[in-house]
Amino acid sequence: MNAFILGNLNNIVQIGVLLYISYRNLGNLQRRGPWVPAVLFMFVLVTMLATGFYWVTHVLMTGEYLYGFSAMDIGEIGIFLLLAAMLGASFEEPLPRDLPALAAALLFSFGNAALWGAWKGAWARDMIAGLFLSFLVYTLIRGLNRTESLSRKEWSAFGIGSAGIFLLQTVAVQMEGTVVKILDFASSVIWFAGILFFLIRIIRILRGDRPDEGLLSLVVAGYTWIICTMYLSGDPYYTIADLINTVMLVLIMVALERKWGETE
Repeated sequence: MNAFILGNLNNIVQIGVLLYISYRNLGNLQRRGPWVPAVLFMFVLVTMLATGFYWVTHVLMTGEYLYGFSAMDIGEIGIFLLLAAMLGASFEEPLPRDLPALAAALLFSFGNAALWGAWKGAWARDMIAGLFLSFLVYTLIRGLNRTESLSRKEWSAFGIGSAGIFLLQTVAVQMEGTVVKILDFASSVIWFAGILFFLIRIIRILRGDRPDEGLLSLVVAGYTWIICTMYLSGDPYYTIADLINTVMLVLIMVALERKWGETE
C-alpha cells in the first residue's frame, strides 16, 4: 500500500485538489446562481475526478498502468471540449471565426498527436485525441487574440518554440541512447520556458501589474501547454509538469471567480 501511495502521489494529490475546487465552485453556484462558464467548469471537474478515480482504482486493483484505449481517453476528449466551451462561454459575444487560427490549431494539435503516435505506436487513438485538442487550441487562440493577451513577438516565440520541439522530437524518434536524452532535455527546456512564461504572466495579472481581461484565456492556455508538455515527457519532467498543472487548476478557479465578479 505504501508503494502504491508513493507511486501515485501525484494522482492522489490532484484528486484532493479537485475535490476542494469542486466544493468551492459548487458553493459559488449555490450563492451566486447559475453562470454558464462555472457550470461547464463543474462538468470539467467531475470528468477529471471520474478519470482520476478510474486510474487510481485500476492501478490498485490490477497493479498495471493503462496504456490502451480506455475510459481515460474518452474523459480526456471530454475535458478538451468542455474547457473550450467554458472559455468560449466566458465572453459576452461569440468569438469570431479565424481561418489562420484554425490552421495554427490544427498544425499544433496534429503535430503533437503525430509525435505521441510515433512514441507510443497508438496512432488511431492519438490522432483522435489530436482532433479534439484542436478544438480547444482553436478557441484558445481566438480568446487570446480577442483579449490581446500575447504580443506579436510572443506569438512568434511560441511558434518557433513549437516548431523547435517538433524538429527535436522527430529526430529523437529515429535515434537511440544518449542522443535521445540530450534531445529530450532540449525539448523540455522549451516546454518549461513556455510554462514559466505563463506562470509569470498570470502572477503579474493577479498582483495587479497587468490588466486582467485575458486572465482566464491565459490560465487555460497554460494548462493546455502543460498537458502537451506531459504527453511528450518522461520522468522527472512529466511529474514536475503534472504538479504544476495541479496548481493551474486552482488558478482556473481563481480566474473564473474574477470573471464571474465582472458579470455581476
